[in-house]
Amino acid sequence: IAGDDLDEIETATQVALDSDVVILFLGLDGSQESEGKDRYETTLPGLQMKLMNSVLKAAGPKTIIVLIHGGSLSLGDAALESAGAIISAGYGGQAGSSAIASVLFGDYNPTGKLAATWYPSSFVHELPLTEMGLRVGVGRTHMYYNGTPEFAFGHGLSYSSWQLDWVDQEEEDRHRGAVENPTALPSMAYSLQESGTLHIHVVIKNMKGPGHSTPGVAAGSKQTLLLFYRPRYETMAVPKRGSQMLQQKLIDFQETSKALKVGQSELLEFEVDWNDFAVWDPVANSWTVLYGMYDIIVSTANSQVSRMLELIPAVPSTSTVE
Repeated sequence: IAGDDLDEIETATQVALDSDVVILFLGLDGSQESEGKDRYETTLPGLQMKLMNSVLKAAGPKTIIVLIHGGSLSLGDAALESAGAIISAGYGGQAGSSAIASVLFGDYNPTGKLAATWYPSSFVHELPLTEMGLRVGVGRTHMYYNGTPEFAFGHGLSYSSWQLDWVDQEEEDRHRGAVENPTALPSMAYSLQESGTLHIHVVIKNMKGPGHSTPGVAAGSKQTLLLFYRPRYETMAVPKRGSQMLQQKLIDFQETSKALKVGQSELLEFEVDWNDFAVWDPVANSWTVLYGMYDIIVSTANSQVSRMLELIPAVPSTSTVE
């Protein structure tokens, strides 16, 4: 992290070139991030970016990057385009090495999801670090950021390949529990009336993908499904603001009840409430729900499904006086 010897980079690059597989450990430590200490860049410190780019140029997709860190990082195009895999290992403590090894050798099928957005390195120069508002400039967090992240909030791949499908509410009883042959619905829109509740049913299936034939990996894993909404502002009467509008919001997340082996499926149900769509209006100084169209998105690992939802205001009741 604090090194300045370029000769060591040349040596490491030659070793990588002559190797069958490269496991490249990079990251941070307490000298970069700790309580009371902030970073001014999201890139890897010291000569690590030079080391990573040099190794990737030599070894390409046979390189597995393992990141030891706490906060978000920016790796750049070389890592995103050339690395065979990237493992975000956090600070694992005394059991961290065993956990990393279990993933590298296929004894554990990864299930983790990123709890924060990983921005490009330019992000810290687009907003002043002393300005902590979420809506300023290009926006902060997955809720308001309108740029393209390196890795989005909730991202996290698995050795398995997963398939998501919407399922009709009428099929719920038949598909409850392990679902072997779910009936997927064609794309259609939901609707939710003011003060109402909507039940959304999704089937997740572990599909055996290419290169996923290792016995330990094929044993399957649990997966966490994330439920988001994204407003379609063109369908809404929205006053112009001088700050960023909400880009998306996480409504709920659920984990499968068990590890799903290849070919196994499970039905999950999400309950969506009218108040889930309430956002704070700084001008009106109150919570408000915007009528109009939204995209409802369920995602996990490599799979994502989307469907439109219309929020409909309540119809005023009429009465007759005799």
